[in-house]
Amino acid sequence: MLIENILRARRDAARRLIAENPVEVRITQTTFVADGVGGRMEQTHSLASFVGRLLPTRLVLRQSQDEAGTRQAKEWLLLAPSDVVVNAGDSRFVVAGVTYRIKEVIPRRYRGEIYVQHIILEGVT
Repeated sequence: MLIENILRARRDAARRLIAENPVEVRITQTTFVADGVGGRMEQTHSLASFVGRLLPTRLVLRQSQDEAGTRQAKEWLLLAPSDVVVNAGDSRFVVAGVTYRIKEVIPRRYRGEIYVQHIILEGVT
């Protein structure tokens, strides 16, 4: 009984935090499938939308270099409800004209039950 009360309190606290400054999130996920002639095709899927809360974690632009060139990004945190299914990798969404890429999904648990999800994001410019 006590565990259920604590879990309910944590979920309620997460819902209140999200409700203070909510954003509508609609994630699109990109996957690649074989095209039948030795290559691959890109497929984009839209997942169900949900309401979360964006929080900046690092306000300084971070530069990274890869084979495509230099890019700048800010790190963000998205608080998401416990029942949302989100995958890192080629998952993105747009809020207020800014594209965010999901880097990592951290389900926060109490006694094995998820009460909120912390999603580490990269704001891509």
